[in-house]
Amino acid sequence: MKRSFYLSNLLFFCAIFFSVAANATVPTVHTHPKNDTVCAGTVASFFISATDTPGTDPMTYSWLVSTNAGATWDTVRDTTFYAGAGTDTLKVTSRMMLNGYWYKGVAHNSSGLDISNYALLKVDTGFAGAISGPNSICRSGTVTFSSSVGGGTWSSSDLSLASINSTSGFLTATASGFGYDTVKYTITNICGTYVSWMVVHIDSAVTAQPIVGPTVTCSGHYIMLTNANTIGTHVWTSSLPGVATVSSAGMVVGTGWGNTVIGYSFTNACSSVSSFITVHLDTTLAAGVISGPSHVCRGSWMHLSETVSGGTWISSNTAVAVVDGSGNVTGVYQGVATISYYSSNGCGASIATHPVTVDAPASIIYGIDSVGVGLTRTLFDTTIGGVWSVADTSIAHVDSVGVFTGVSIGVTTASYTVTNSCGTTVATVPFYVGAIPTGGAITGADSVCLGDSILLTNPTAPGGIWASAADTQATVSAGGSVKGLMYGPVNISYTYTNGFGTTTIVKTIFVNQPPVITVTGPSIVSIGVNYFLRAVPWGGVWTQSNSSVGIILAQLDSFSLVSYASIIINELGTPDVFTYTLHNTCGNRSATYNAPTELGVANVSGNEGKLLIAPNPASGQITLNLETPATGNATVTITNVVGEKMKEFTMPVNKNYELNLDVPSGLYFINATSGNETFTGKIIINR
Repeated sequence: MKRSFYLSNLLFFCAIFFSVAANATVPTVHTHPKNDTVCAGTVASFFISATDTPGTDPMTYSWLVSTNAGATWDTVRDTTFYAGAGTDTLKVTSRMMLNGYWYKGVAHNSSGLDISNYALLKVDTGFAGAISGPNSICRSGTVTFSSSVGGGTWSSSDLSLASINSTSGFLTATASGFGYDTVKYTITNICGTYVSWMVVHIDSAVTAQPIVGPTVTCSGHYIMLTNANTIGTHVWTSSLPGVATVSSAGMVVGTGWGNTVIGYSFTNACSSVSSFITVHLDTTLAAGVISGPSHVCRGSWMHLSETVSGGTWISSNTAVAVVDGSGNVTGVYQGVATISYYSSNGCGASIATHPVTVDAPASIIYGIDSVGVGLTRTLFDTTIGGVWSVADTSIAHVDSVGVFTGVSIGVTTASYTVTNSCGTTVATVPFYVGAIPTGGAITGADSVCLGDSILLTNPTAPGGIWASAADTQATVSAGGSVKGLMYGPVNISYTYTNGFGTTTIVKTIFVNQPPVITVTGPSIVSIGVNYFLRAVPWGGVWTQSNSSVGIILAQLDSFSLVSYASIIINELGTPDVFTYTLHNTCGNRSATYNAPTELGVANVSGNEGKLLIAPNPASGQITLNLETPATGNATVTITNVVGEKMKEFTMPVNKNYELNLDVPSGLYFINATSGNETFTGKIIINR
């Protein structure tokens, strides 16, 4: 029974399916797309709806476009311009290129299709187009203007000058006036209202106007010419471009020499006229050539000539040479002057030049006329170009620039010979060669105290000059008295000079001062503990006032220029003064340390142990013992007074540890660390 029921139901549904398929219909479009007008850049929409037999396969859509008023049709696909090409609504992003396109919608199913009526897309633009037409018209004349975009309205801004037909663009100029009129073209569409315009000049008949401007210029230069007729078109011309050219702006450029005719042709909507002017082109005068001598003796004169006339003679330096209007040059003083011949016209100046040297005879020889053997001395003569010589070369030599070298003791003659336009002249002077002076010896003390003075002398070479290398440190008088001003060394020099040379000797003086001492030590102490007193500068002696209170174990000057005293306090309450005394050439100075009278704490780090060091001071071999309740090993570090690590090692606690401390003499600190506790001691090494 069940099998029969399922079979009967299956046959029933199959019969329904074949019945529906057999009765499916072609889609029918009942809503057609409508024409749409939009502004360029906005979106236009076209819609289609259709029906077919219910229950059939799904219905689909597509769109067709015609760019030639329906002559041909193409399938629309989604692109930059189109969206929804496969739906019932086509959206078009409008561009002016799409203006006038037709669009149809198509509904599809398996039985066929139906196509809608076409819809027109009109695309407006926010632009009134470009106006075409002349920009000038003669009075009483007519002209028709047009625009690249149709459908607009024409108007004139000044009806006293011209009227224009609002639809055709036909303009008529009045006979009574002239000037500028503005032609406007206005379009109003879905995008808004837009205007294009053109300025039109209403011309009148003109007469030729004169060309205005310079009529003379130079080759290579330019002038500007103008004409009063400007509202219209014009052309500038030159009759001889090889003499001068002219630009469209009236700029005349000289290209040669002579005359040319410059023309100005003017045309407007009513008439054409021409004007002319003659322009002369000059050139710079020739400079010519100066001829004549190039040397003249001081106080004499010579003549120069020029190949051209009409110019002016000029001297570049009248202190050396002067020139008159005829070219006669007079020497004034030794040197070189440039003589020029100057010619000029409207095109500029031309100059010819001629250098002239004014010579002079040999003058007096200047300079020190003596020198030491082996030394040099330079002599001078104000006249240039001469030759130096010496009469006896066994006594002295001389080079080309007048540097004399002493050879042996004696007297000879130095000569300076000049040959020029003044003739040959000689200047002479006796020249002496002697022994080089000795500076003697500076006598006196080697040091001076700050604020005091000492006297230096040089008995073997009196009359010299004293000088200090640093006046802020020490001064020296003309008589050799040296006064100390600042601590430290300073060089005092003595310079002795005679006719044959100079020698200088130097003595170093030390400016000393009484010592300035600083002493420091602990503010509180414990009985029986070793402490150190510190004093600067080093080199002094430690003493104490009461040896029953404290004991000076050792005194040490360290390499860091510090003096140390190792002390132990035996009892408290009784005064004891430790004194540090230092002596130098300027006197004795002392500083003191008062032993504390209050009880301090032991030299331990808050623990029950202690670090034993013996002997102290030592020469290098010492014994260490760290007494502590702890067990195991301790880490030991030995440093000097400036914190440099000298040695590091481990040793057992509560046992003697032998150590050879191979370090220079000085004060050292020993730190022993066991567990969380550190113990510190001091050792003085004397070698």
